[in-house]
Amino acid sequence: MIIFESFAKACIPHSPFGKKRQRHMIDIDKTLLIQIINFLVLLIALNFLLFKPIGRNMREREQGISSAFGDAKAAQERMQNIQERYNASLADAKQKAVATYNATYQEGLDAQRDMISSERAQGGRTA
Repeated sequence: MIIFESFAKACIPHSPFGKKRQRHMIDIDKTLLIQIINFLVLLIALNFLLFKPIGRNMREREQGISSAFGDAKAAQERMQNIQERYNASLADAKQKAVATYNATYQEGLDAQRDMISSERAQGGRTA
């Protein structure tokens, strides 16, 4: 209890007239007005020096990111188009290769039959 009383006496300063003055958490006087003005000046200064430049940088960054996404999407679409043309060209080349192979194979079979028939014809004449 003694500690509390001495603490309370230290927290309540004496007025210059010898009377004890009770202090509150917030005294409404000219210092409050000065603090409000200081706060507003600080708020205005921070707005111009900090908030607006950071907001501008964030908007620029957002535009850059959306531009990069747009470029990536366009590149992906171009790549898809190139891939589709490549696959179509590859399928066409495979079809031509199969057709050429079949034609060559058929020519070989025809040549083989002609050789066999000519050999048989010659073999039949000599015998």
